[in-house]
Amino acid sequence: MKQLVLIGGTALSATIYSFLTQAQEVYPEEFDFKILGFFDDAADHFKNQRFDVPYLGKITGHVVRMDVEYLVGIRNTKLKQRLVKKLTMKGASFFKFIHPLAKLGHSFDSGDGCIIGPNCTIGDNVLLGNHVVLLSNVRIGDEVTIHDFNFISDYVKIESYGTKEVGSITLQDHYQLQHEGKQDPIKGDDIYY
Repeated sequence: MKQLVLIGGTALSATIYSFLTQAQEVYPEEFDFKILGFFDDAADHFKNQRFDVPYLGKITGHVVRMDVEYLVGIRNTKLKQRLVKKLTMKGASFFKFIHPLAKLGHSFDSGDGCIIGPNCTIGDNVLLGNHVVLLSNVRIGDEVTIHDFNFISDYVKIESYGTKEVGSITLQDHYQLQHEGKQDPIKGDDIYY
């Protein structure tokens, strides 16, 4: 049985936790893991969520365990990238999760730490880089590449229109997409709503 630890105690981690526990309840043999708990440097984040597993403490100074796989539930892509780099240098391995209700096309591939939520539909010849998060009901067309550390919110559609020249969409690193298409200048990252 795999042992998992989530990093981050905010709403994204709560969503990932929900995806994991739902999959485990419906398909216990396929999703044979135990969630040990959450790390977050801000303990008050954890207090605002309702988890059935404990708060394990701060991630800063955490000694990586080789018998555990990590999932990172942090939306801030720059922070997430720094944290993953530090954990990787310490020998951490990252759990890849594909919800059983996701539909995957032919020649689909994804990197370490990817999280694909329920009711996502992914076309043929799609590549997701490391630590890409697709929440629920995301639609990705054929011939699409999404690079490392991207976050894609609920109900986003990325279409390819059937030709590589027009429809092959490559998102550069560190973009967060959500379904309204407006840029949020407050956060500093390239975040779209």
